[in-house]
Amino acid sequence: EIKNQNPAETVVFDQCVAPFADVEDMLMGLAKIIEKQTPMISEILSVGKSLKDETSPEILSRSGARLLKLLEPFLESLVPTQLAGCAGESSNAMLISLSGMASQLDTIASNEIDQDRANSLHKSATSLQLAAWVMAQLQSSVHTFYSQEGICGDEDSSTTEILGSLSKAITGYIPIVTMLGNQDSVEELRETIEALNKAQADIAELEAKSGTSLPGVECGASFSEMAEALENLADLVAALDSNSV
Repeated sequence: EIKNQNPAETVVFDQCVAPFADVEDMLMGLAKIIEKQTPMISEILSVGKSLKDETSPEILSRSGARLLKLLEPFLESLVPTQLAGCAGESSNAMLISLSGMASQLDTIASNEIDQDRANSLHKSATSLQLAAWVMAQLQSSVHTFYSQEGICGDEDSSTTEILGSLSKAITGYIPIVTMLGNQDSVEELRETIEALNKAQADIAELEAKSGTSLPGVECGASFSEMAEALENLADLVAALDSNSV
C-alpha cells in the first residue's frame, strides 16, 4: 500500500531514507525468522516456566545457564541486516522501519474514503506499532545485562550477579506478556523472577559462609560465557553443599 502511494522507490523515515525494497525484505525476513524460531520460543518459555517452582540454587543456576544458551541464538536471529541509508545498529533500523511504516499506514488510512479499507490499514499500522514495541522491549532486556545494574556495575562482582541480571531481564518481558493478555503467564514470570532472586541471595549467603566465590564475567561477556559461568557456579554450590553435610 505504501509502495503504491510512493513512486520514489524509497521510504522516508524521521531519521533516514531507505530503499523500499530493502525495507520490504527486512520486514518479510523478520516474519519468516519468527515463524522459524517458534519451536525455540516454546522451549524458552518451557524452561522459564520450570524455574518458578524450583528452590534448589544449584538447579536454578543450571536452568539459568540453559535459558541463556537458548536466548543467545534467538535474540541474534532477530537482528536483521543493515538498512542502506539508515546508520546505526541494524536492530535500531528495524525499529525505525516498523514505527515509520506504521505511521505512514496510519496517515494513508486517515485519508482513505472507504471505511472498511481504512479500518484494515489502521489495524495493520497497529500491528506494526506493537511489533516495534516488542522489539524495543527485547532490546531493552538485553541492555539490562550490560548495564550498571547488570554485569557491568562492579569490578568486584561475582557470578551470582548473573542470576540477578537474568531476573531483571525477565522482568522486562512482563509488559509483553501482559499485552498478550495471559495473566497466568504474567504470574509465572513473577514467580520465576522471585525464584532467581532467592537463588542469588541463597548462593551469596553460602559463599559468604564458606569464604569461596567465583569472580564475575567481563562486562562484554556473551550469553554463552555467562551460561558457562552459571554452570561453574552450580558446580561450586554442589561442592559446598556436599561439604556442609
